[in-house]
Amino acid sequence: MPSDDYFAGLFDGEGSFGIAKRGGRGEGFQAKAHISLRERYILELLVRRFGGFVSKNFRQDPKRHAQTWRWNITGPSLLEFCRVMRDKLFVKRAACQIILEYQTIKTANTGFRQMSTETKRILGELYQDLRYVNRKGPGREIFIPTSIRKTKGDDDEG
Repeated sequence: MPSDDYFAGLFDGEGSFGIAKRGGRGEGFQAKAHISLRERYILELLVRRFGGFVSKNFRQDPKRHAQTWRWNITGPSLLEFCRVMRDKLFVKRAACQIILEYQTIKTANTGFRQMSTETKRILGELYQDLRYVNRKGPGREIFIPTSIRKTKGDDDEG
């Protein structure tokens, strides 16, 4: 079994965190993490270590693209994955922290409709933070959530 450091490096390079809207009226969200690879056996090792499941990705053009597989993880298993990975990730550390906060709140509050307005507001802010962290393209600056920013004494700016 590869080490958690190996899995962290793999996830930093190939993985992704997301929060998807679900439900017919957009009520509720689900946090998730996933990796797509050609090597299914590596993804099966992730399932053995952290849980989740592996599914087959759809191929646009089987003559030009190899078959790939996707490891997906949600719910309590995702929370544990983030707890283990948070301090091992570099590129995706901010996204992992957001998912950890999001999933911790979701776990403590069952049922989206029963959540307080304030809890829904906080989850909505975390959703927006993750969208900001995950954006692509030129001019993209590094985003560090408040909860993991350096203290003023540790800042390079003094």
